[in-house]
Amino acid sequence: MVLFTVVSYLFLHLILVGFGEIAHEVEEEIVLNGTAPMPTYHPDVIIYESQKTPEDYGKIFTIVFSVLIAFFIVYIIFKLKATAIKYLVMIAMYISLTYSLRGLLINFPLIISLSLSAFFVFLLISKISPTEVKTTILALVVGGIGALLGSMAYPYIWASILAIMMIYDLIAVHKGPMKNIAKASIEMDIPLLIKIKGENAEHYIGLGDYVFPMSLIASLLKYGSLGYAITSLCGMFIGAVVAL
Repeated sequence: MVLFTVVSYLFLHLILVGFGEIAHEVEEEIVLNGTAPMPTYHPDVIIYESQKTPEDYGKIFTIVFSVLIAFFIVYIIFKLKATAIKYLVMIAMYISLTYSLRGLLINFPLIISLSLSAFFVFLLISKISPTEVKTTILALVVGGIGALLGSMAYPYIWASILAIMMIYDLIAVHKGPMKNIAKASIEMDIPLLIKIKGENAEHYIGLGDYVFPMSLIASLLKYGSLGYAITSLCGMFIGAVVAL
């Protein structure tokens, strides 16, 4: 768990720097030409737009509502056809990896990130891929999503989002269908959980349990300070150890 968190943080830090450079370049193009140099659906434009108005409290509703809608879609698909979740997750992984690699490979054409993302998704679903490879790819996913979400809002807004998501998580895990979805993920080898080996048993932690704290850490790195970010990272370690 410690190694995965550290690797995720390193990816997050590097990707966050890349996102900052991308946003700066897009902004320069807009100032010079009056418009972005690429379509609105281009990852670079979305990265730029995500960093605008980080002080907007409305993003609390936007992010929480988006998470709930995403979970609702997963739940409906799970009820209709559980095996279809794997394909949905692979699409989500591909998109996430594209953004992650875009932040790391800012000096390369977008097609490189798109191609590598497809290859990494293949490695994730391949039964012959070593666990270490899959875990590293998932750390890249966590770092990329955390960097993108974290740059959307100031730390105090993310603290509010985490408080809301904590309540949601308690309900979804203990009274909702989260346990069944997690069980199906394990049975179908869907990369939504990270396996943690304890002294007497194996434990699983969902990617969301990494992504949202990492989003706060990314926000602290971008809009706060490195010291606060490291403190939050240590708090994440302690919380995970206590929970396990």
